[in-house]
Amino acid sequence: MDTISDKLPLAKMSDGQKQKIKLLCFLASKPKIIILDEFTTALDKGSSLDLYAFLNEYRKNNEVTILNITHNLSDLEHMPGKYYYISDCEMKEVDSKETAIEKYIKGE
Repeated sequence: MDTISDKLPLAKMSDGQKQKIKLLCFLASKPKIIILDEFTTALDKGSSLDLYAFLNEYRKNNEVTILNITHNLSDLEHMPGKYYYISDCEMKEVDSKETAIEKYIKGE
């Protein structure tokens, strides 16, 4: 991730910079489970790609599970793993991100 000046006031930070600061503060506690809920909402493409790359690398280097709740299809594309969708108040695993995307698009 890019560096953020320690002299930059919070009020002048972009949404992407604020999201990165929040994530780094959270990770300082060394969690075993990270729950992301629409974490790329309001971020530009560059900031989203930075966060995807950082989280994927963080996951590889730490014993951590990341649960990513999203409607953003880019999140599915850039965050590999197991895929689930919720239908009729039931969470169901699907075999691939393509299947998850198909079910989302069809509204199943």
